Amino acid sequence: MSDSGMFDKVVELGLGMAVVQQIPQMMNAANTSASQPTPPPIPKATAYFLAINGKQYGPFTIEQLRPFVPTGQITSQTLVWCQGMAAWQQASAVAELAPLFQS
Repeated sequence: MSDSGMFDKVVELGLGMAVVQQIPQMMNAANTSASQPTPPPIPKATAYFLAINGKQYGPFTIEQLRPFVPTGQITSQTLVWCQGMAAWQQASAVAELAPLFQS
């Protein structure tokens, strides 16, 4: 084998070793990012509007509505609407609000 052929083999071997030595670092980087997932965005509270005596009120979250149920200011028949609903519905017909009216 000529000197230049030997040199080419040494360079190839050196490059191959350099790549092999970087594999553990690449694997650690991949494992670190995989083990630290990004959480999903915090969900926004649903904003409900109320129709009482012909007037619209809101928006309110469920937690804001909760204290009005025992006082009777909001009943299961109160009309409510939130984004995504096609029309106003009775509060008891809305799955997320129905538990407010169960004693």
